[in-house]
Amino acid sequence: MSGTLHRIAKAFGGGWNCPCGRFSLGDTCACGRPKSRPRALVSLHHECNRGCEGCADTLERTQDERTSLFYMEDLAGFEEIIVTGGEPLLRPVEVQNWLDDYNMLAQRKHQRVYLFTSTSRPHLYDLVHFRWIDGLTFTVHKNPSGEDIEAFRQVQGIAGDSSHLNSRLKLDMRCNVYLDICTSSWTIIEPFTWMGLEESCLPHDAVLFDWQGPLDGSVR
Repeated sequence: MSGTLHRIAKAFGGGWNCPCGRFSLGDTCACGRPKSRPRALVSLHHECNRGCEGCADTLERTQDERTSLFYMEDLAGFEEIIVTGGEPLLRPVEVQNWLDDYNMLAQRKHQRVYLFTSTSRPHLYDLVHFRWIDGLTFTVHKNPSGEDIEAFRQVQGIAGDSSHLNSRLKLDMRCNVYLDICTSSWTIIEPFTWMGLEESCLPHDAVLFDWQGPLDGSVR
């Protein structure tokens, strides 16, 4: 593409820059990579052992913002897939089945897959055994319990011992207890204020999907 056409396309919001270095006007680059879209949050189930105010996974609050997902292939083009719930670690076998199925798709090689959790301590051992995740996002909410703090310590230890994981810590700035944060254990530490009930509870660059397919590994 000539420099003039490139500038015109960008001025009118057309085209996109592929990580390979090419500029493309279509939905797929010449290298085969699909056009990047916002992050995809994939809710595999809605069971949760918490009750966090303003949770993006609360059905009542996001009814008009959720999209039913029947086919994994419809996630092509997202740079980042965030597997969530409910609390995903309450059903670790089903979550792993989904990850195993998704890893078989060709589009997976262009994407990063994260597990989003704020799980309590009894389920933390499952983090060590998960396959096909590039990282995890752990959230500490305001007013954490003693169990929440112990869970944070254990996840921080897992993150520090797992150099292959891109580990991200989201910390509610209203948290009223001291946390001994080891900065070397986390790739990103993101302070935030959890959204109020009157606000949209989805990140501006994310699309929220409800998985409607099987979780028994039968997709393979």
